[in-house]
Amino acid sequence: MTTRWRVFEREAAAEPSEAARFVPERFAWAALVLPPVWLASHRLWWWAVGALVLEIAFPLLGALSAAPGIGGLLSLLLGVLVALEGPSLRARRLERQGWRERAAFEARDLPEAEILYYGRERRFVAPQAVVPIVALPPRPARTLFDPPSSGLRA
Repeated sequence: MTTRWRVFEREAAAEPSEAARFVPERFAWAALVLPPVWLASHRLWWWAVGALVLEIAFPLLGALSAAPGIGGLLSLLLGVLVALEGPSLRARRLERQGWRERAAFEARDLPEAEILYYGRERRFVAPQAVVPIVALPPRPARTLFDPPSSGLRA
């Protein structure tokens, strides 16, 4: 199964550099289980603090409400939200820090994404032979009213 990868480079970089950041656009399973920890591990500090506050508030809300399972359900929904939108939050953080998206492509894993990104400039370096196109003389088009041909030309 392939994943869409977004590659970010510093704005001043003219060609692929070793400092490129690869962000996969896929469901983050770790974010489903521990949203604040996943957000903090990707340096999304304000989002991590907000998720931590909500993770604390949801069980309290469940204890105070008539439906005791609502706190767990809300925590699960928060995890799903972070797991789905986490990669987009990472990409926006990089853009705010001055990084620019340079490429987006499909790859199975990070090593394949790196090969595709760093190898893309070298693929088109070799010149290709130019084959001249010879124009054929125009022929009259067949219409519905032309008699059927026998396949032999005179």
